[in-house]
Amino acid sequence: MKTEDLFLANKKLNELEINSNKLTLESMPQRLMLVPTSKCNLRCIMCSRVSSDNTLSFETIKKIFPILPYLETMEIQGGEPFLVDYFEELLLKLFSAQHLTISLLTNGLLIDKKWVDLLIKDNVHLSFSIDSVVKNTYEYIRKGAKFEDLLRNINLINELKEKRNVKSPLKKINTVVMKCNYKELHLLPDFC
Repeated sequence: MKTEDLFLANKKLNELEINSNKLTLESMPQRLMLVPTSKCNLRCIMCSRVSSDNTLSFETIKKIFPILPYLETMEIQGGEPFLVDYFEELLLKLFSAQHLTISLLTNGLLIDKKWVDLLIKDNVHLSFSIDSVVKNTYEYIRKGAKFEDLLRNINLINELKEKRNVKSPLKKINTVVMKCNYKELHLLPDFC
């Protein structure tokens, strides 16, 4: 059966099973969240992953490959996904999945031209963890980060998207609201 047929048949079966209130499903998952590593290049004040650096092996990650034809969305988080040594190979494999929309949650500090060249593909969404657009607050929260580096990388993405006339990657902001930043939230829309 063709990938398109597998995808549509699975989607139809999933809807039928859910509408029938089945407890055990025969259909394959349509959405997946993947956390390949808890390693991070920052020490954010609100994060509990500071002392953790667990990374799944690529052999373990490969176990999800059989369900790729059925997936509509995959969200990849961390730690920081760009620290994973096999991350490029993983993305290339995910890009081969016809119907898959990939969402990456990142602090954005490790993105360079090589990564942007790879990320300018269809169906990629980047969610940047930005807890303040005020330099001092951002750097207070995101210990080890430089606000200028974040801006440089976002601008690099914007420039290459415009130069190549592409829509992807779509960009979003993920913010943790805290006592130290809540009075600055009104600045986020203009930043966007």
